[in-house]
Amino acid sequence: MKNYKIFLLPLIILTGCFTEPIELDLNQDAKKVAIVAWINDLDERQYVDINYTINYLGRDTFEYIPDASVVLSDAVNNYTLVHEEKGRYILPSDFEARVGDEYTLEVLHKEEEYIAKQVMRPCPEILDLELKLSTSEASLDSIELTYKKAVFNFQEIPGEGDAYLYKEYTKGNPFPALFGYGGTFFFHDEFFDGEFIEGFESEDGFLVNGDTLMVELYAIDKDAFNFFETLNSELDREGSPFDPPPANVATNFSGGAIGYFIASGAQRRAIVLE
Repeated sequence: MKNYKIFLLPLIILTGCFTEPIELDLNQDAKKVAIVAWINDLDERQYVDINYTINYLGRDTFEYIPDASVVLSDAVNNYTLVHEEKGRYILPSDFEARVGDEYTLEVLHKEEEYIAKQVMRPCPEILDLELKLSTSEASLDSIELTYKKAVFNFQEIPGEGDAYLYKEYTKGNPFPALFGYGGTFFFHDEFFDGEFIEGFESEDGFLVNGDTLMVELYAIDKDAFNFFETLNSELDREGSPFDPPPANVATNFSGGAIGYFIASGAQRRAIVLE
């Protein structure tokens, strides 16, 4: 009986230890400035988005930053961006991006300065864009559907270190991932530097007669490619033992901000299924 009591005593003591709440420091108040900036030479409005990070484990809503000073400069000009709404800062309408120029983005907020630099890289021209039947025709609720993929050629720019982001979508389709085209992927020139790429194919997708498929190609550098690759690995997790270990996503901003600044030459083409 004595031995039994001696064995039971430490269990009682240990059980009492677990009744005390354990306070974990989740660092919930350590919000950072997040900057998403991607300028290109397409004929469209150019802008920068700025907001605070939010607690991953909480239910916070986005907190936009409407009172920052944002300036984009090249070797000759300084362009002051104007806040429009929800943390979006718009470049002046007379801004014209130039391939080969180095751009500096400076964000000043609450006496903290965040700076990033990027050279706008040239983008290969999209050549001979066509739609190719990938499988077969089908129908859904009396609507005739056709599985198609975009096919085109381009001349990869000589000099290893180029990377590209490709994007496609059907014009005017608000739900491209559910119906029609909708895809974005990125790649680099490690295995085809300087080659003429013939028959570059996109993903399969549904198209209806009269649909307009938009195809976009953006020239980025290897660092931006690594940013997208790391970001993708963090977002695309299945909760399995084979997932890569969590890692901080890279940033090219100084001063402690997260996000990325990209300046890229771009190509956009449209093709209609008839």
